[in-house]
Amino acid sequence: MSHPTAGKPLRGQGASITIKAGLGQARPNYADFIAQYVDPAAAAANLYAEPLQLYDAQGKVIGHAAEVYAYLLSLSPTRRDILLDRIFFGLLRDSGREHTGAKASRNYVLGSTTIDTLGQLNAAYNNYERAYAAIATCLKGSAGDGSFLGGLSTVRTRSGGDITILSPHGEIQVGLASPPSNFPGYSDPDKATYALGFGIVTERGGRIELYADGNISVNQSRVFTLGGGDLTAVSRHGNIDAGKGAKTVQAIQPPIVSYDTYGNITITPFGPASGSGLSVLRTSPEVPAGNADLIAFVGAIDAGDAGIRVSGNINIAALQVLNAGNIQVSGTATGVPTVAAPNIGALTTASNAAGAAAKGAETPTGSTGNSDRSSIIIVEVIGYGGGDDEQEQRRKMDGKQSYDQNSAVQVVGYGGLTGREARSLTEEEKQKLSH
Repeated sequence: MSHPTAGKPLRGQGASITIKAGLGQARPNYADFIAQYVDPAAAAANLYAEPLQLYDAQGKVIGHAAEVYAYLLSLSPTRRDILLDRIFFGLLRDSGREHTGAKASRNYVLGSTTIDTLGQLNAAYNNYERAYAAIATCLKGSAGDGSFLGGLSTVRTRSGGDITILSPHGEIQVGLASPPSNFPGYSDPDKATYALGFGIVTERGGRIELYADGNISVNQSRVFTLGGGDLTAVSRHGNIDAGKGAKTVQAIQPPIVSYDTYGNITITPFGPASGSGLSVLRTSPEVPAGNADLIAFVGAIDAGDAGIRVSGNINIAALQVLNAGNIQVSGTATGVPTVAAPNIGALTTASNAAGAAAKGAETPTGSTGNSDRSSIIIVEVIGYGGGDDEQEQRRKMDGKQSYDQNSAVQVVGYGGLTGREARSLTEEEKQKLSH
């Protein structure tokens, strides 16, 4: 159910969107919440209430407790509920900062009349006491069984409106974990604003506030504030996951074209709003830095593959933070574990030691290096020296024949015959030898 801001929009501020899932016909218990956290008489006695301030469209404080109470009572129920949600999330945000020790900061949006907590944090409430009390009061008596399932749709404001999604008894699934096979993708190179048509996006400074009893999962989509708006996401019993969306998704906001009283045109361009996941971006130098508060009372905060990017400060309150190396913060980061860089010096030392050991193993024991090793000398004989007389004598010797007396082939008549050889001759052979 959506509740846009009723009546004529304030200057510079577009309609806000509030979605409450899984409540049926029930509503948050705003009557008790006003009595305990807004009414000055009762709020002063409530340990977990905070002083409230009323801001005008330029961010100037124009009222405190009594003025805030009177202003809320003057509004229509729809507009009153929107600002009560704003106070509710302010209490949750401050409780997360009390848990981690983060500093308070002013929280208002230019262009709208709004209410916020003063940010008087109490270190004694570092176990979410303030948040638990606010949840018990505001959501007391509500019942339901439903979740917000974004799918391939978008919840988007283009003129500075806020986006609030409450799923007190379910989950918030911003996008799909696995888009259908025929889905063309989250970006179109021919359409600069195509990717802004998915996820939860405020283009001109609006806040995004998410509360779920279970998980808050971005999946392959995005949750972006592009004009300096803050992001607050709270999971009562689950985790917050930035998802596995692609960082290569490209989107650019259309420029703002304005005219002065003389008809002069001013074109204000914006930078790219690329990527996926959870992001608080500054798309132009004029845009103020925005903050992010991510709170999972009993769960984990996972930056995932898509990552978390914040132009201002970030506070993370959770039992565990995963993929912290994928969190980029321009301001102060609280609750984000430090990612230790590899000890390159130790690796170099170990490598040098290993190299020295290998070199020592190659060197024979007791030697001083390669100077004492045995050498192998290959000698090729190419001549024996001498002159022409020696060569002539060698040729004569090569021409001589020799006779082996022990050879199996014997030449009869070569030299003298033994008695045994003579007896083996025939009479005719003996006569021939005698001649």
